[in-house]
Amino acid sequence: MCDGIIRAKDLPERIRHYRDEGMTQENSVTADPENEEWPSLAQVEGRYVARVLGKTGGNKQAASRVLGVDRKTLSRMIDRHKITFSKNNGHG
Repeated sequence: MCDGIIRAKDLPERIRHYRDEGMTQENSVTADPENEEWPSLAQVEGRYVARVLGKTGGNKQAASRVLGVDRKTLSRMIDRHKITFSKNNGHG
C-alpha cells in the first residue's frame, strides 16, 4: 500500500503534533538561548563531581566508580574544580 517509506504525513495527527504539544518553553532545547543561562561543560562537570563526592561521603574510590574514572583522574578533577569536601568515613 506504500513505497516502504513512512512520512510525517502518513502518521496520525496526534503523533505528528506530539512534539508541539509535549514540548514546553522550559524543556525545549530550541528555547531562546539568548535569554537563558547556559553553564559551561566544566561547570556542569564540577558540580556533578562535587555532588557525587557528597553522596559518597568523600570516598574517592566509590566516587570514581560512580563517575567511571580512575582515582588519579578523579583527583585531577577535584584539583581542577577546586572541590573541597569532608571525609566522613575515612576512605578518601
